[in-house]
Amino acid sequence: MQGQKEKSAGKVILVTVILSVAAGLFAGYGIGYAFQYQGPTTREYFLFNSSVDLNESLYPYIHDTFFPDHLTANRGDTIIIHYINTESPPQGDKHSFTMSSPYSTNVNVNPGANANITFTVNLPGVFRYWCVYHEPTMRGYLTVLG
Repeated sequence: MQGQKEKSAGKVILVTVILSVAAGLFAGYGIGYAFQYQGPTTREYFLFNSSVDLNESLYPYIHDTFFPDHLTANRGDTIIIHYINTESPPQGDKHSFTMSSPYSTNVNVNPGANANITFTVNLPGVFRYWCVYHEPTMRGYLTVLG
């Protein structure tokens, strides 16, 4: 009878140790995640216009696009966009970086020129940006995480 009690006590201790280790791992993971939080920061992006080769007789759409076409930031971050119009003057196209409310901006960039656009993102969500001269293909999205 004494041997069975010792085996039972040993099993209880083993299970307790395993559960303690597992709980410690989960707690450590949670604490580690909490320490990875970054407060508001400045995020810099380089934005270019590019072009998709299309047969214009088959696809009668403007073929200009943004690269990259998706930007991501955290709430409270300051965004700096270095927008470079890669088209050559004088025959190249003018482009714009345009957003509506709450981050209203409309900056025109001539061929071969660049512009710096700075704003702070305080409202989470997905917000569209576009070129007023080359819709519907020249658009992108800014995702602001809460």
